[in-house]
Amino acid sequence: MLKNIHIQNYRGIKDLKINDFKRINLLVGDNNSGKTSVLEAISIPSPNLIIFLGLIQLREGGGIKTAPDGSSLVSSNFSKHCSQISRQFYNLNIEEPFVIEATFNDEKKLKLEARLTSEAKDFKQVFNIAAATEITEINSFVAEYSFEGDGDTLGLSSNGTGKFVGKKFANLMQFFVSDTTPNKLEIFHNFTSIMPFSNRRREIVDYLKPFEPNLKDISQVGGDDLFFDFEGDKAPISVSYMGSGFVRFLHLVLTIDKICIENKEKNIILSVDEIGFGLHYTKLQHLWKVLSKFLDKYKNVQIVTTTHSREMIAALNKVCEEGAISKDDFTVFNIDKVGDKNYVNPYIGEDLQLRLNSGGEIR
Repeated sequence: MLKNIHIQNYRGIKDLKINDFKRINLLVGDNNSGKTSVLEAISIPSPNLIIFLGLIQLREGGGIKTAPDGSSLVSSNFSKHCSQISRQFYNLNIEEPFVIEATFNDEKKLKLEARLTSEAKDFKQVFNIAAATEITEINSFVAEYSFEGDGDTLGLSSNGTGKFVGKKFANLMQFFVSDTTPNKLEIFHNFTSIMPFSNRRREIVDYLKPFEPNLKDISQVGGDDLFFDFEGDKAPISVSYMGSGFVRFLHLVLTIDKICIENKEKNIILSVDEIGFGLHYTKLQHLWKVLSKFLDKYKNVQIVTTTHSREMIAALNKVCEEGAISKDDFTVFNIDKVGDKNYVNPYIGEDLQLRLNSGGEIR
């Protein structure tokens, strides 16, 4: 489980340390204070450059794309890639590498140090591959990873070649769930993993009952669409015509379920941007109760998420009071930025309870 993280020169963060993560961690704070950057920083220390490039793709609405096996780039327009990668450095200062250090509860440390080098020869020396001899432009991207004395180097050269997936140092999987409403194809692909199992499908239906009490089943009738079947004579409805809050909740539940099933032998850190976005306040406790069931079932899962909703924090606290989640299992971290300095203030246990009861601000 992630215990501490130290982020330097990454996106809007000059230098930030966050200590004592729990199983559930809520990041709160003003707009543009760096919350999503923290989520991304948590997602990318493992030696898999595709995760990093995928986050850029989310930000850019396209841009860098890799082949399914990560062996090559679909596009080799490095000048565009270079521009996108340079935005990941604090104040666009590519002279300083960005560094992310993650410490786990066994005190082991995973470190990423990434840089844009203006010398093509640096990339050749690092990789020693024939393709590197074709480099003619400057600013290749090099990312060096280390874990307990073991190391690996990944990168992207100016001719579009590179090494994107390295050896795994730790039995760890990081996943990032964005705050965008998924399309029906994304939901369908997540649903296909549980479609053959009626018991798991029934669990998902039960999770959705507070939204649609008459929901009977979820089905896939040809193509790549999902349909919701209701009690009575009501015709099945495509997921495309359900409300965005309902769809985002379904997507989150299906995503967690799929990730947990496929990686049950690994440790999972799940970063979720704007959890509960689009949900009515009466559904927030239900969300936490559903997540608590996942945490009970899968002891290898840790959640880090952002929210601007005081009601979301109060709902989590209420679920803890009812005993579904232990108060020792979650922390609220207030992220703040003043000028070039980033700060973090944790609220836990009685301190959080006092602020909630007194109306004190925690966001």
